[in-house]
Amino acid sequence: MRERVEVFQVTVQPNTIDPPAVVPITLSRPGLVRRIDILIPDGVNGVAGIALRIGREQIIPFGRGTFLVGNNETISFPVGLDIPSERWEAVVFNRGVYPHTFYLRFLVAEPPGPGADGRREGQSIFIPFELIQG
Repeated sequence: MRERVEVFQVTVQPNTIDPPAVVPITLSRPGLVRRIDILIPDGVNGVAGIALRIGREQIIPFGRGTFLVGNNETISFPVGLDIPSERWEAVVFNRGVYPHTFYLRFLVAEPPGPGADGRREGQSIFIPFELIQG
């Protein structure tokens, strides 16, 4: 299976608290999301937080209404979800006075598709016996 990395930036403005902001994140196409890396840059100092969801279902972190907060760290989540939708949402808040940006990397496995000869990965091709008889 081929894999691709899709990168997003989510910026949250100051004093975005109640309600938190919802930012759409749209993958280029569906696939098996294997891992999500979330970079919280230096300077956030715990005043801003992020959660990821699909539809209304929160995926990261586990627990509806909870957020990842931190400073100068990258947090990786093995996901392993085969999601038919490429539409995610970041839910973010910021209690500080400066905007903050979170950086997201989605590692997505491509679903098996047809190759150059029209076959899917691992699929054999039928050759009639008449064609191989000289």
